[in-house]
Order: sequence, then structure tokens, then C-alpha cells
Amino acid sequence: MSFNEDRLKIYFDRADEVSDILLFVLCCRYLKTFAEPILETLEFIPEEMNHLEYVRVYFGGPEG
Repeated sequence: MSFNEDRLKIYFDRADEVSDILLFVLCCRYLKTFAEPILETLEFIPEEMNHLEYVRVYFGGPEG
């Protein structure tokens, strides 16, 4: 067994994609159930998910 830098990069790319998917699914499921004060404490979500229009608009960002 030997170290393969290409495979390590692929692994981290896939792990990043999976974390985006999980965060998006959780947003779809739970954002509407949170009260406004709780949403304000979740400032990492718009930062992490700004590239997804649904999440960006939900947190008051621009459409499109």
C-alpha cells in the first residue's frame, strides 16, 4: 500500500460534496421550523450555502 495524492484529493472533494448535500437537506427539512432568534444564530449556513439559491433567498439574500 502506498500514498496516492490524487486519491486523497478525490476523497476530500467527495467529502466536501457530501457535507454540502447533508447541510442542504437539513436546511430543507428544518429551516422553516426555527424561530427568528434561532435563525440569527445559524449565520454559518448562509456563508456555507450561499451558492444555493433556496438557502440564500431564505436568509434574505438576492434571487438569481
